[in-house]
Amino acid sequence: MPGTASKARQLFGLAGAGRFIWNHFLAKHQAAYQLHKENPEHHAKPSISFLSLGKEFTQLRNSGDFPWLQGYSFTIVRAALQSLSLAFQGFFRGKGHPRFKARGRDQPRFTIPDKGKVKGDRLSIPGVGLLRLRRHSGNPYPEGRPVKAAVVHECGKWYATVCYKVDLPPSAEPERVAAMDCNCRQVAVVYSDGTSEIRRQPDTTLLQIKLKRGQRK
Repeated sequence: MPGTASKARQLFGLAGAGRFIWNHFLAKHQAAYQLHKENPEHHAKPSISFLSLGKEFTQLRNSGDFPWLQGYSFTIVRAALQSLSLAFQGFFRGKGHPRFKARGRDQPRFTIPDKGKVKGDRLSIPGVGLLRLRRHSGNPYPEGRPVKAAVVHECGKWYATVCYKVDLPPSAEPERVAAMDCNCRQVAVVYSDGTSEIRRQPDTTLLQIKLKRGQRK
């Protein structure tokens, strides 16, 4: 990835659009929350759900205030708000507050939430096209279905992490299940077939003494 300078510019553009949307809605949320804090009776607490943020993004994208947003994938740019929503939720659980992203500080990155496809050794990115993947050990899930991909630029190169949905083989049912109850000197074992037994626990006093002596050496 990405193969050509034109494709690279498109990837940087996608990452920049997501960064812009993150910063735009973070600033908007902070201003709305400050108004709510100062006058909660007249200003409702802003929603941090991805559904609410997604609706606001759709309105912003169709408003014409930022016509250049139309040139980038709707789902990829909107996915930045899902990350922002999770960051807000983490903040209210005691983690750090979401911070603004800067081009020179934060790595260019974006997420393909649902429309990314892998065709052979190529990753399909909406609005960009097919990009060749260089796998060091091949596809670990040849029968899996790609459902999500995270793309990041670091150390001068673009990398993609693809998540697959894999159908696992059914696990074998055990022939017999045991439940144990430990007492001071014995263990009661009851099996799923109705049988049971009582086993005496070995006396480990001498072994523990030897262990302590060995640890002091």
